[in-house]
Amino acid sequence: MVERLSVVVTHWARPAPALERRGGPCDLESVLRPSFLPLCFPLVALFLAPVQALGAPGAKAPAARGKGAASATPAAPRVMLRPTFDKRTGLAEPSLSALVAASNRGDRIELTRLAERIGVARLFELLSAPEKASEKAHVLAALDAVRFIEGGIGVLGATARLLGDGDSKVSERAARTLGDLLRADRLDKLAEWEIPGDEVSLACQGLLKAAEGSGTHLPTRVAAIEALGEAHAFCRGHKGIAGGIAGMSADESPEMRRAALLAPQIVKQENIETIGSMTEDAVPLVAGAAAVVWCRVSYEGLRKGSNSETDKRRLFRLRMLVLADIAPVEDTAEILPCLALSKDPEDQKAADYGRRRQAPAAPGGSAGNMQRW
Repeated sequence: MVERLSVVVTHWARPAPALERRGGPCDLESVLRPSFLPLCFPLVALFLAPVQALGAPGAKAPAARGKGAASATPAAPRVMLRPTFDKRTGLAEPSLSALVAASNRGDRIELTRLAERIGVARLFELLSAPEKASEKAHVLAALDAVRFIEGGIGVLGATARLLGDGDSKVSERAARTLGDLLRADRLDKLAEWEIPGDEVSLACQGLLKAAEGSGTHLPTRVAAIEALGEAHAFCRGHKGIAGGIAGMSADESPEMRRAALLAPQIVKQENIETIGSMTEDAVPLVAGAAAVVWCRVSYEGLRKGSNSETDKRRLFRLRMLVLADIAPVEDTAEILPCLALSKDPEDQKAADYGRRRQAPAAPGGSAGNMQRW
């Protein structure tokens, strides 16, 4: 085959004139030998290389295809390098892997930019049928993305259904996303995006069920009750939520008791004295949360000069939490104003001590300006 092709090539491919003048091998007689092709006709040799390799001794035939090719070597996976385009706008769509990377980094700016390019409709399809997603990371990234884009509340119903997902990471992320979508400052978004009331009810009842579920993953329960606290304006008219949160304030888990105490609905169901008695809890997380709620409710009375025995006992407990430095920093910041209003000099000293500990240090090493209450 090679000899025949070489004869054909000689009719249109001439050797280099310089080689002919020098008496080189590129004359029409010797060029018929394949060994001279690389020297005389490089392009033709490049074309004939696959043919020569196929006819060489020991060369393997290409693998058969079809039903009888079970023993053939599996082909390498096909890689699609072409980008996908939106059918409506014609714009290139970013890949979900970029969205996952931004979510893992916690890059809110990049996450928002990519989510706006992907669009709420595509994210809604991904959350509505999570079983069709190639990776769970895509669903988790989509739950993060809808929190930051305009119109994200449109996926409220799809997100609420993910509370019952078998993957604990997905259900926990769904609860945190619902808490962000149902913030009190987003009430106007319901009318703007025409969200049905059934989806709001589904979200509120789903969060309560996830928080009360004894077999549910603990981080999911904590995220659900924190979301109910954020959604107090949306879930205000739903029965059983305030009572359910009050019941969870006696849960065996300290994280659950703390989350229930910090929910705004707790003061509507529990007496302030009952909440104040929880400042004596052995767990600082729970005691600090109870002290914060008691201080919020009792602040006006203390400012007006209230000095009952019960108030003194509660203020003493608050003073111990500050001096022992065992409560979380955010709890201490809310406790100090009540101690500053106390008529007991020891409580005021404790408030000054707490302020000095929380005041940022100046470059010279001395304490900066004290925080004003």
